[in-house]
Amino acid sequence: MAVMNVCVTVNSKYMRYLYTMLLSLYKNNNKGSIFLYVIQRDFTEKDKKDILDLTEKYGNHVEYIWVDEHKFDSMPAHREDRENLSLEIYFRLLIPELIPDTVDRILMLDVDVVVNHSIKELFAMDMGEKCLGAAPNMCANFIVDKNFRKWYPKERTHWIHYNTGILLWNLKRIREIYPRDYLFQMAFKYKIEISTFEEELFNIEFGEKDILALDPLKWDYISTRVNKFIKPNFKKYESLEELKSGCSIVHYAGLNPWETGAKDKSFSLWWDYAKETPYYYAFLEEQLERTEAYISKKSKDVDQEIDVQTLSLLFRFKGTEDLKRLLNEEKAALYLWGMGEMGERFYKLLKSVNLQGKLVGVIDEKKSGMFHGLEIMKKTDVLEHIAGKKSKIIVTPIKNQCEFVDVLAKSMPLNIEVVGLRDYLIGLSNEL
Repeated sequence: MAVMNVCVTVNSKYMRYLYTMLLSLYKNNNKGSIFLYVIQRDFTEKDKKDILDLTEKYGNHVEYIWVDEHKFDSMPAHREDRENLSLEIYFRLLIPELIPDTVDRILMLDVDVVVNHSIKELFAMDMGEKCLGAAPNMCANFIVDKNFRKWYPKERTHWIHYNTGILLWNLKRIREIYPRDYLFQMAFKYKIEISTFEEELFNIEFGEKDILALDPLKWDYISTRVNKFIKPNFKKYESLEELKSGCSIVHYAGLNPWETGAKDKSFSLWWDYAKETPYYYAFLEEQLERTEAYISKKSKDVDQEIDVQTLSLLFRFKGTEDLKRLLNEEKAALYLWGMGEMGERFYKLLKSVNLQGKLVGVIDEKKSGMFHGLEIMKKTDVLEHIAGKKSKIIVTPIKNQCEFVDVLAKSMPLNIEVVGLRDYLIGLSNEL
């Protein structure tokens, strides 16, 4: 049986995602058909054992290649704008040097892919004199970005842009033409100022005539990008069943299935394999943590938006005859919850039309003393003070205000309305 050489460049942080990708690779190819090279700098012994156990379970082989990260200290890599990109993607520049000379061809895979069918056809492709095999890049709508063309030779005529997440290397041909460290040295020649500069480097060096174009629908279908373009240059799989049937390698570039955010129907392919790994529950816990962090951020965004809107309304109403008329028409006794900056601003708003007397009580669980002649009460004192009168408690902006207002309202009798300061001012505005 012919052995297919596969390599990955990865760090320990991404080992679990590598495991998931390898599971899909091994399950969809004949046992004993894969020789895996893991190019890394920080794998633990446990990382190595986990990958080894999986690999041997399917009769395959694995070899670990260590790279000294300091070799890249002076490399002009621009990664500031992409936290999800690791140093390991630049190890790819050393593949002709790191992979044994006995290997003439190797398939490099990103970890954010699912191998849905056998790669035998891909690996056996006739590359002729081509150095690389890669699919036109769906992320770029297949075309080299005009802003990037300043790094390309002026005589360039071929502007197809190739994605290098799935890359078939004709190592024999490359080594015949170039020194082993050629790509590494070229990284210092081109001043490519983008985070994925290694991909651009491959396109600059080989994209004109030395890349065999692979079918992106079959070998590098970037499912997370198909809806990004108004007029895409590519066909889309319309259903998950069609994708499973027609696509051999699904690529989740830019938005990974294990991340929280916008969802894609193709993510279920990855999760089907993730369920079979030892890390499934860890993946779920990560999802939960990301979801909680997202909700927390959204809550902060909502609180900030409430602050901005409240300030705008306070400014709009201050000193106006409309405010004076509306407050005079207010039948409920007004109570203010919260003596912070917004509470002070609301008091000044009332004072601007000489109606500060409309405020009959103030409540604050953290403060005591007096607030502009009114004694600050606690929640337990409110019902006794209101004594059955129709009243409104106006809550100044606080953390998670919407939830707080709902909870407080449910604890009050029917004669007491609880409303946020922003919503109270919006109500006044709607009466104009």
